[in-house]
Amino acid sequence: MSRWKESLTFGALAFAFLIPISAVQRGIETDQARVGFLRWVDNQEAFQKQVVQRIVKDSDDRTPEEIDLLERVEELGSSLDPNFGDLQVDPKWAVIRRPEFSPLLEDFVRLARQSKVTLVEGEVEWANPDVSANVGALVFGFRKLVADMLWLKFDEYWHLGLVQRMLPIMETVVTLDPHFVEAYAIGAWHLAYNVTVMFHSVEEKQKYIDLAVVFLEKGIKNNPRSSKLYSELGFTIYFFKLHDYEKAAYYLGEATNYEHDPWVERAYALSLERLREEEKALAVLEDYSLRHPDYIMQKFSIARLQQKLQARQLEEEGKLREAFEIWNFIKEDDPADVVAPAEVVRLRALLGRDTAPHSDHGVSASE
Repeated sequence: MSRWKESLTFGALAFAFLIPISAVQRGIETDQARVGFLRWVDNQEAFQKQVVQRIVKDSDDRTPEEIDLLERVEELGSSLDPNFGDLQVDPKWAVIRRPEFSPLLEDFVRLARQSKVTLVEGEVEWANPDVSANVGALVFGFRKLVADMLWLKFDEYWHLGLVQRMLPIMETVVTLDPHFVEAYAIGAWHLAYNVTVMFHSVEEKQKYIDLAVVFLEKGIKNNPRSSKLYSELGFTIYFFKLHDYEKAAYYLGEATNYEHDPWVERAYALSLERLREEEKALAVLEDYSLRHPDYIMQKFSIARLQQKLQARQLEEEGKLREAFEIWNFIKEDDPADVVAPAEVVRLRALLGRDTAPHSDHGVSASE
C-alpha cells in the first residue's frame, strides 16, 4: 500500500474514532448538567413542601425565573408521570432524560450561568479565615479534604470548650461540602444538647436550639433524600428536646419516604400516638411488623394502641367508666405514656358530672 493510501486510511480511521469520542464527551457534559438539574429539582420540591407545611420560615430568596422554571418542570413532569413529584431517583432520572425535558434543561443551564438558580454546592465565603487559609487546596479541588480537616478542628474546639470557635467552622465545613450529612447531624446535636447545658437562661438555651433547627433545615435543603437529617430534626430536636409532636411526626414521616433505619418508623408511630392519632400509628406499626416479624418492640406498642382504640370506642358508646378503667390501666402500666394521664383526668371529670365515682371500680375522689 502506498504511503498516501496509508495516510488516507489512517486519517479516515482517526476521523471515525474522533466523532464518537466527541459525541461521548458532549453526552457526558449533558448528563452532568442533567445531574445538577435533577438535584436542583429535588431541592426545590423539598423546599416547596416545607413552605406549604409551614415548617420553614416564609423567607424565600429564589428568583422569579427560578420559581417559574420549577412550575414548568412540575407541569411537564406531571404530564409525563402523574407521580413525578414523589418518584425516587432512578425513575425521576428516566423522566428528566426524556427529550421533552431538553428545553427546560437548557433554561436551567442558562439560569445557572446567570446565578439565577439556587445550586446545592453553595457559595464559598472567602473572607472567612478558615477558608482563605486553604485557598490552594480549594483551587485544586480538595474541598472535601479541607472540610474533613476543619471538622477535626471543630472536634478539637469542642473538647477545649471553645464553643464560639466551633460555630463558624461548622458553617464553613458544610459550605465546602454541602453533602457532609454527618456534619449537619453532629453539629446540630452539639448545638441543641452540649452547648445548651453551658447556659442557664432559657433564652440562651433556646437560641442554640433554634440554631440547631436552622442548621438541620439547611442540611435537608441540600440533601433532600437524607432520611438521617429528617429523623434527626424530627426525633432528636422536635420530639425529644422540644416535645413538638406535630413537627416531629412531619419530619419522621418524611424520613420514612427514603432509605432509613427501622427505628425511624417506630419513632414516627410514637409521634402520631402522642398526637392522639392512634389509628394511623397502629397502621404504621402493623405494616412495620409485617416487614420485621422478628422484632419485638413494636408488638408492645401495637398492644397499647389497640387498648387505646378500645377505650375510644367505649367512650363513643357512652361507656365512660369502662373507658376510664382502660386509660387508668395504661397510666399505671406505662409511666412513660403522656396521653393516658390526661385522659384519666378528663374522664374522671366527666364521670364526676354524672355520678360520684365508686371505690369498688378503682376510682375514688382522692385519686
